[in-house]
Amino acid sequence: MKKSIKFFFRRYYLSIVWMILSITAYMPSRMVRNMILGFLGMKIKKAIIYGAFHIRSPAKIRIDEGTVIGHRVTLDGRNGIKIGKN
Repeated sequence: MKKSIKFFFRRYYLSIVWMILSITAYMPSRMVRNMILGFLGMKIKKAIIYGAFHIRSPAKIRIDEGTVIGHRVTLDGRNGIKIGKN
C-alpha cells in the first residue's frame, strides 16, 4: 500500500512539472523562462533559450554561458546533458 501511494505522488509531481514546462515554453519573457527553469533544477549560466521548447528532466540539464538554444528544440535530460561554453 505504501509503495502505491509513493508512486501516485511521484506521478502527480511529474505531471505538475510537465504542465509548468509546457506553459513556460511559450512565455514571451526570456528572463522569466530562465528563472522558472532554474527553479525546476536546470542550471543555466547566461544562456539564451528561445521559445517553443520541450524539456524532460530539467534537473539533469546544465547549460553554460554563451549558448543559444533554438526554437522547437527537445532537450531530454533523463541521462544528463551538459552543454559547454561557446
